[in-house]
Amino acid sequence: MSESGPSAPKIKKKAKGQRYRAEYSIEYPCLIKSTKENCVFCTYCNQDVSVLHGGRDDCKRHVESKKHESNANLQNSNSNLLSFFEKRESPMELQVTNAEPLFTNFIIEHNVPIAVSDHAGPLFRKMFPDTEIAKKYGCARTKTSAIIDNLSRDKIETIVETLQKTFFACATDGSNDVNTQLYPIVVRYYNKEIDQIMTALLSMPSCNESCTGENIFNLLNREFVKYNIPWGNCVSFGCDNASVMTGKHKGVAKFVADQNENIYISGCPCHLVHIAAQKAAQKIPIKFEDLLVDIYYYLDKSSKRNLELKNCQLMCEIKTHKILKHVSTRWLSLGKCLERLLEQWDALKMFFEQEYEIEKKKKEKQKLASEKKEKKNATSTVTSEKSKGKAKTDKNEEKQKTDKRKDKSKTESRPSGSKTNTVTVSKPSNPSTFMARQASNDKTSKPKQKEVILPSRVERVHRLLSSPKTKLYCLFLKQTIPLFDSFNTFLQSDKPLIYVLRREILALLTDLYTRFVKPSSITFTSNLLKVNYTERKNQKSREDLTIGAETRIHLRLVKLTSEEETTFYQSIREFFMAACDYIIKKLPVNDPLLHHAEVADVKVRSNQKFCSVEYFIDKLSMALVSDTASDKNSMKDQLEVQFAHYQIENLSPDITEAERIDITWNMIAKIKGTDGKPKYSELSKLMLGILVIPHSNADSERIFSQVRKNRTETRPNLSVSTLSSLMVVKTYMTSTDKKCYEHTYTPKQLKSAKSATYQALQN
Repeated sequence: MSESGPSAPKIKKKAKGQRYRAEYSIEYPCLIKSTKENCVFCTYCNQDVSVLHGGRDDCKRHVESKKHESNANLQNSNSNLLSFFEKRESPMELQVTNAEPLFTNFIIEHNVPIAVSDHAGPLFRKMFPDTEIAKKYGCARTKTSAIIDNLSRDKIETIVETLQKTFFACATDGSNDVNTQLYPIVVRYYNKEIDQIMTALLSMPSCNESCTGENIFNLLNREFVKYNIPWGNCVSFGCDNASVMTGKHKGVAKFVADQNENIYISGCPCHLVHIAAQKAAQKIPIKFEDLLVDIYYYLDKSSKRNLELKNCQLMCEIKTHKILKHVSTRWLSLGKCLERLLEQWDALKMFFEQEYEIEKKKKEKQKLASEKKEKKNATSTVTSEKSKGKAKTDKNEEKQKTDKRKDKSKTESRPSGSKTNTVTVSKPSNPSTFMARQASNDKTSKPKQKEVILPSRVERVHRLLSSPKTKLYCLFLKQTIPLFDSFNTFLQSDKPLIYVLRREILALLTDLYTRFVKPSSITFTSNLLKVNYTERKNQKSREDLTIGAETRIHLRLVKLTSEEETTFYQSIREFFMAACDYIIKKLPVNDPLLHHAEVADVKVRSNQKFCSVEYFIDKLSMALVSDTASDKNSMKDQLEVQFAHYQIENLSPDITEAERIDITWNMIAKIKGTDGKPKYSELSKLMLGILVIPHSNADSERIFSQVRKNRTETRPNLSVSTLSSLMVVKTYMTSTDKKCYEHTYTPKQLKSAKSATYQALQN
């Protein structure tokens, strides 16, 4: 277009304006979400209020208006008038209503079937005939289920109210139930009521679609949207190490990171260390997992075999303990099962020797019987073949005679002058023809594979228990597996341990190094990850390898050949190397967050640097740390001053030696300066935000453990909604450490319990 021509009209961009935000309802409960895009709905005035231009200021302006105040006063007076006509419950009725949720909590805490509540009322009346409360108690399974649902809603409201205002971590894991895939949404946050970080179950939705990363995330997001929980408050997402969870392109972690780019994806070190132990055990030439499974299932569900084993235990003067079941997916299974195997070694060896002899005799009898049968069949076959061959020969001879007669008669009937060329065709006899056909078939047919006869379970176990090498390797594993078990046991704690996780991983790695690597090779490098442990020259000699005193004594007793001894020591070295390889490769030793999280450790505060605090300032939402700081720089200034004073603070032993680190920081938050104000208010909030990050996925695993105790083979029909409500209440009770008889209920909760059945039927 030329310069002189008319200019194109500028298109004005339409301003989006403000919309409803959940914070408005938190600050002004009378304002809720409207059906209109740029409005909120006032429940007192019964009208939409525009927030297009001012947002929160528009809400404030409306609430302070005379019209709204008049409607609010009218609403309050109406509610007071209605309460005048409400039926007031007598103290006795309140006590009866109070008894119902108390007994419901008893059912929840002790994993008792809900169906027992059908007989609770009649039983109480029989047990306490003089008590008026027992006479009026009437809470069977329908009302009990409704009360469970009410109690869970009350807990969820408390949890959600906290999550909307503070840092929290979220975790989930999929159940292995065939019918329904449950995904419990577990949250960790600081609870001011109990002054410590607690774990709670928000909900337990089921995935009715294929369990892809996107679908699992949608389950999480649906619950967050439902309860107006902002993803910005979520500092970490915990999960196991499956690709569907941690995948960078289609895993749940990817979709979570889209909501909050600073969120920390926390894998499960417990799973990884368990796999490291399995990888190492594969280097042992004897498969102990198979041996343990064979022994258990041979004895399982056979009272006769168990009785015979008991006799062997008495003869060997060994305690009559049961053989433990090894489950490869359980973290602490192998060590305990091996310990029990060694305890019962002599009795098991004697028992399987007897079983092997019995089986051997049975096989010999079966072999003799089959040989007799084969001989009998062979004799009858030969006789029948001879009779068949004779019959065929007679038939062939008769046929040849008949053919000769026919040829002779044809020759005699011809004229004497005619010349004839006689061609004699010799027919192959039937046996040779059959053999030729059979040979051709053999060429085309595939050769038959030899049938491989696998040893029986008794034979396998007997062979391994009789071998002196089996016990030798078993003693070594008994001495080594506790390294992995102690690490797993430590990380299964519900205490916040993210600040020591890196040190614990390095401590495990150091323990493994010291068992087979020369001390000089370990101390030579400052970085434990760069120790050259695979080089044979850096490894200890046979005599110095840490294999345990019992293993060495047994090694002297069995007197292996030089070749067998070399194989044994080589297997030990490979065991340690495989464990170290996997730990260095898979565990998050180099994770910067774990390194900076050590700043929360009070005992080493003087060695920490402010850069670790800065790391989390950039990661976490500063609005949840301070209400006074205008921007991030002013926040850094406040925290830097507080951190500098904290490093030189003379903390009392009550603070530094507290049982839990979150309790320590709660006490630090209460320290006041000369002006009477808290000295470390922002710093303590930041540290508690760090400590909510999960150190393992044990919380989700605990949920499934409780689910299995409530939805059993005898109770398979417990609905998902009731199960979810039950687990919400149970998890909250466990985290707050409240027993079923310690609960007290507000009038509002009792009123809700009274009408629980009606509400459930209405819904």
